[in-house]
Amino acid sequence: MAKLDSNPRGLHHFYAVAFSEGPPADGVYFNPRKVAAAPTHKVEYYDFGKQLAGDLWISCMYRDTSQVIAKKIDPKPVRCRVTYDPATDCDR
Repeated sequence: MAKLDSNPRGLHHFYAVAFSEGPPADGVYFNPRKVAAAPTHKVEYYDFGKQLAGDLWISCMYRDTSQVIAKKIDPKPVRCRVTYDPATDCDR
């Protein structure tokens, strides 16, 4: 069995989200339509609109583990903006 937790202290800091059509295991992920980076933050813009035929799911990912928290979003949004706090160091 593969080791899921590579942090010896068991700390897993949040680093990113991903959006998928259907459960994440289906592997149908959306790419942001735009990414804006500034010295103080990073912003991703998503447009789901008419291209979303099924359910929309959000997955929260954490460092040094393969564990992910995923949840179906209901009602489905048309667009979304994700702003990352620089403390998450999402480009590391």
